[in-house]
Amino acid sequence: DILVYASASKGFKSGGFNTLGDVSQPVNVFNPESVWNYEVGTKSTFFEKRLNFDLTGFYDTYANVQQTVFRTNLQTGVRYPKVENAASGTIKGIELEFEAIPYPGLKLSGSATRLYATYGQCYSIDPIFPELGNQNLGGNRMTQAPKWQFSMSGEYNFLITDNLMMTAHADYKWQSKVYFDIYNDALDTRNAYGVLTTSVSVSTLDGNWS
Repeated sequence: DILVYASASKGFKSGGFNTLGDVSQPVNVFNPESVWNYEVGTKSTFFEKRLNFDLTGFYDTYANVQQTVFRTNLQTGVRYPKVENAASGTIKGIELEFEAIPYPGLKLSGSATRLYATYGQCYSIDPIFPELGNQNLGGNRMTQAPKWQFSMSGEYNFLITDNLMMTAHADYKWQSKVYFDIYNDALDTRNAYGVLTTSVSVSTLDGNWS
């Protein structure tokens, strides 16, 4: 009824070429990005499989993180995007998931994730605040990586005639603020938000139509 597991894996993303920007400079390359992922967790089932409970902890270490930064063309003064390698990056966190059937026809599920995702040493000029100069962005939060995420779901099925079943379903998802750039600018973020969706459906027991 209880499974405990651990894993280690490695992945990579190939490098490439920057072909736009400062034409006075030779075409330059960015290196492959690699990551080691370590994970440990448990998957459990209780009460004759009416409750499933999963808990996972993970730790990822990145090398040569590929990120888009902005540089200045020394001839024209125009800033342009360029892919470069940050020294490193780290993602670690914990995730909890459950699924329960407390009553016949009623199913509840949910999840929660706490995420820590930061860059290692990386220098770049912020295009929104260029007067700050070439900044070390080490310690900034990774793009589109919310600190918290939650979700809840509920579904209830019940007969309304001998051949018709009604299903009521609801989902709620919430996540904390995310940044869209490596500079963590307050002007380039999405604040915390939640989304609620609900539905009601009627279907035949044989599943031929709904």
